[in-house]
Amino acid sequence: MIPIAVFFALMAVVSGIDTKFRQIPNIIVLPVTFVAACLFNTGPAVGVTFLIGLLIYKRNLLAGGDIKLFIMVTAFLGLKAIIVLGLTILAIKFYRRIRDNYAPLAVAPFMTAASVVIVTADYCIRQFCR
Repeated sequence: MIPIAVFFALMAVVSGIDTKFRQIPNIIVLPVTFVAACLFNTGPAVGVTFLIGLLIYKRNLLAGGDIKLFIMVTAFLGLKAIIVLGLTILAIKFYRRIRDNYAPLAVAPFMTAASVVIVTADYCIRQFCR
């Protein structure tokens, strides 16, 4: 439970920075990604999401900092992060359609909310299937 609390604390900090400055700091994301991938043995998943991130970046769907954050989410959650990414992109598209606003916006809060949904759903499924 403590790793998830640390993960959400980091996501909250990164979301605040992204909202205020429209930037995701490497000084937080890169070392945390490395440590989490080593602790949780998610290196192969990080590699897969790195390749997915490259494709997304090439198509200009998300910026480089958002991709690094996606890889950090993978280091903590494993391949469930792909679902987080899908929910994030859907939420952003829904938000832009409702607001009729296509200006650049902070992606980290959307990714944080999607992470909360996935972690909660995973926990509920695990409890139900016991």
